[in-house]
Amino acid sequence: MTTIHPASLDQSTRNAMLAQVGATSNWGPTALCRKITRLISDLFTLIISPFYRFSSSNPNPSMGKRVFSTPSISQTPRPNDLLLNFYRGTGRNIDGRTFAGILDWDDRQLEADHLFIQWLFPTLVPSKHNPTAPVLTIEALRAFQNELVLVGNLQDAFTRMIRFYGLWFDPARETIQRAPNFGLRQRVWLTPNNHNFLRITRILTCLNILGLDHELEMFKHALESIAASEGKGIISEETLKIWRHAAL
Repeated sequence: MTTIHPASLDQSTRNAMLAQVGATSNWGPTALCRKITRLISDLFTLIISPFYRFSSSNPNPSMGKRVFSTPSISQTPRPNDLLLNFYRGTGRNIDGRTFAGILDWDDRQLEADHLFIQWLFPTLVPSKHNPTAPVLTIEALRAFQNELVLVGNLQDAFTRMIRFYGLWFDPARETIQRAPNFGLRQRVWLTPNNHNFLRITRILTCLNILGLDHELEMFKHALESIAASEGKGIISEETLKIWRHAAL
């Protein structure tokens, strides 16, 4: 199985990769064009943005538990060996955690830990906070298109995180609504410049790339509603722009 790291791709290779994804996809033409545009945008961002480069210069990592040296390509874990087995429930991530184990964490542990979110919601771009977390490759994209267990587990991860934010899926109205404990949960994450805003961006991006369009739209509408009411003056217009771009 071939592992393709986005940072190493030239333009012709990126075009070929996107063509292969489109050839095996069951998305409709409009949705496929939108997602290809998103993939190209993310790959371009990866190449030009210094914020996505691996760095060991930060003296204050988010968790304060692990300090990373700059990894070489040979030291980077294979995304398909680690991510897919982790997501299938047959393996563990690099920290020895299982998918089911993380979903069983209580809200306090989810808030305190900064190394799990990149595993539950992988994207095309390496994380500057958790550089050993894998990124999505073409093999991983195909696996999520073809394996129901992966899609189901992604939906479970999404359900767990919206519950963390004090939200729930209302099947009668096919929408995401505020849960009865939303007032309590918003105290944890609905504060200016909260780190959960970055998590939300990652969740939206992951849902978009992996084709969970229904969940993506419901979550986007819920966030817009919160930003216009409880989050007014807290969720900045710039943050909203980032979320909207992630959901394009």
